[in-house]
Amino acid sequence: MKELKKITRLFKSIVADRVATQIKQETNMIYKESYLALWIKLTS
Repeated sequence: MKELKKITRLFKSIVADRVATQIKQETNMIYKESYLALWIKLTS
């Protein structure tokens, strides 16, 4: 049972890390797109 707990904890931390990275990338994309849109508005 101890091994299973270790594996579960490791799995959870890996998944959490993946999710955090995914969210960060999507947030960056949103920022870049909105910045680009704003820049286009200002320059046109």
